[in-house]
Amino acid sequence: MILLDHVTKKYPTDPHPALDEVSLHIEPNEFVFMVGKSGAGKSTVIKMITKEENPTSGNITVGGIDLKYVKKRYIPHYRRRLGVVFQDFKLLPNRTVYENVAFALEIAGFSSREIKNTVPKVLEIVELSDKAKKFPSALSGGEIQRVAIARAVARQPKILIADEPTANLDVLTKSEIINLLQRINDSGTTVLVTTHDENVVNNLRKRVITIKDGRIVADQKDGGVYRLDRASAEAAARAAALARAQAVGEAQARAEQVIRNAEAQGRTNLFNDRPQPVRRVRTMKTEKRPLSETPLYSIRQAKPKKAAPINVMTSRDPFAVATSVKAPRKASSISTKSKKTMKPKRSVI
Repeated sequence: MILLDHVTKKYPTDPHPALDEVSLHIEPNEFVFMVGKSGAGKSTVIKMITKEENPTSGNITVGGIDLKYVKKRYIPHYRRRLGVVFQDFKLLPNRTVYENVAFALEIAGFSSREIKNTVPKVLEIVELSDKAKKFPSALSGGEIQRVAIARAVARQPKILIADEPTANLDVLTKSEIINLLQRINDSGTTVLVTTHDENVVNNLRKRVITIKDGRIVADQKDGGVYRLDRASAEAAARAAALARAQAVGEAQARAEQVIRNAEAQGRTNLFNDRPQPVRRVRTMKTEKRPLSETPLYSIRQAKPKKAAPINVMTSRDPFAVATSVKAPRKASSISTKSKKTMKPKRSVI
């Protein structure tokens, strides 16, 4: 149904390509999610399919039509085969819900009778029959989104493209919009949805195409989940493993080159041919004298300490200052002095 064959898109103001060799194939009656960060290339893919932009290189085929050969004057006829739900809705504010849906049929060339029969059925599908006479300003965000979907499917296209249909909606309204798209897909329409909502993708478990930096990094055919961050981590891990393998290969090549050079020079063993380093040991010259030659007179005896003076109180006054009195010398037993004897004086008669 939709085929992109090595499509590349480059803008003059951007040095990096918006799409770089993108190839994908969407089967008829398939429900596909396209996920990726802002600027990854999702909107560029939609513009390529709707013929708003032409690819720099590569081929695009939609419904068996090669877009390369669609002339400019036939582009409106080609777009009538598609149903597009824009992110900004693009509803006419001065017309009611009924008139917005009928206007899309008038442009497609439907007659008044066909419009009267088709619009009520489409509004019943999107559950807006009671809002037919209200203006867009009186509707909620989810109701405006359903009006945009009703306008896109009123012509019963074979392909429906929805650009961020659940943006800025609450959880319950998101579930209603996705269920509506699921019913449209069950009726035989191929649905392509671009989204950032991880919960919506994981709950529906359809095909998921992940785009990063203008390239498809993952394509989960069945039971796909939102794995944008995981795909980025896996790509980084593969790049790191490749860099490590290249580093190891370069080291092995250098080692083999060293061995070849050694063999060319006649050296068989690179390790034994190297001179062994001389280990120097520092020795200290010390002259020790044996204990038997040590003279005894070199050992000096300690001198006896002098006796400290004794403080004796010479007065009974408690406040008197003590005076130091030397201890009396002991009488020597070896040498004793004789005492002088006093001779009596002669008496004068």
